[in-house]
Amino acid sequence: MQFRSWHIDGFGIFNNHQIPSLGSGLNVFLGPNEAGKSTTLAFLKTMLFGLPRRSRSGERHEPLRGGRHGG
Repeated sequence: MQFRSWHIDGFGIFNNHQIPSLGSGLNVFLGPNEAGKSTTLAFLKTMLFGLPRRSRSGERHEPLRGGRHGG
C-alpha cells in the first residue's frame, strides 16, 4: 500500500489539513513537541482500522478546530 496524499477534515488539532503529495519510498515527519506528529499517526491508523468506540473518547481525537471527524 502506498499513500500518495491525504486530507484531514477534522481530527484533533487538524482542520482542513492537506498533504498534497508524498514522495515514493520512506517519508519522515519531523517537528517540535506538540507539532502533531502523533496525531498524524493516529489519523492514519484510524483511517485504516476505524474509529474507536465512543467510550474511549481520549483515543478518538475529536476535532478541536472544527470540521467533520475524519478525512
